[in-house]
Amino acid sequence: MSITLRAVPRFVVTGLLRHEPALSPLGLILLAATLPTLFAMAIDVRQFGAASVWLKPFKFQLSLGVHVLTVALALAALDPAARQGRTARIAITAMIAAVVFEAGYITLQGALGLPSHFAPGLVGGILYGLMGLGATAIVLATATLGGLILRRPAAGVPGTLRLAAGSGLLVSGALGLVTGFAISLSQGPIVGEAGGAGVALFGWSRSAGDLRVAHFIALHAAQGLPLLGLLLRETDPRIARGPLILAACLWSALALGAMLQALAGIPAFPMP
Repeated sequence: MSITLRAVPRFVVTGLLRHEPALSPLGLILLAATLPTLFAMAIDVRQFGAASVWLKPFKFQLSLGVHVLTVALALAALDPAARQGRTARIAITAMIAAVVFEAGYITLQGALGLPSHFAPGLVGGILYGLMGLGATAIVLATATLGGLILRRPAAGVPGTLRLAAGSGLLVSGALGLVTGFAISLSQGPIVGEAGGAGVALFGWSRSAGDLRVAHFIALHAAQGLPLLGLLLRETDPRIARGPLILAACLWSALALGAMLQALAGIPAFPMP
């Protein structure tokens, strides 16, 4: 069957919805939501701090959408019986509920011109606590599904891709939990005295330690390791196993190193 270039997006979307009907619609909706958010950013001059009130909603819609779709794709490597099992269903349901709450609350607060993280007052504190629980649910669900893929892989999926998908979700979830807790225990991502402009788009501090760098590295193991698996897909699984395990260890070391550097108050991208 030949597919024209124009039909690729529709083919991919249709395949995603058929393969993972629970997570895929949510991921696609979040990515679609970035378009009106960008439009709002262009016409709304309000700012919170030094950035548009719509910047944080845009970043979370994009990152959560990519993460959800990554998990949906990775689940192709999970045995169908395990996908229908209690553990997978609980993990997927928890992820959906947490992602909807996180994206919805952050978008609402942005529209109101109010902070979502570390919001003042009793209600703000309660909602921030719920956001912490939601973030914990997302990373725990991610790690759980990664472990399931490694333990109960689907038949017919190349061993290299199964290992890459499972380890990617497992590393992302586990390190996302560790770095997320570091941010919570530090009462925020900044360690030290922040000042001046941050890294473009990301907003990471260039004058103080910023735990968001480590958190970013940790979470994106979910994409990085599967991409390496795709590059090695034609390699003998017995040969590809070593590079994949080494990459998972190096990725983990990079995230943990960035976390320790931030906790020491040292910026990852210092000012010249």
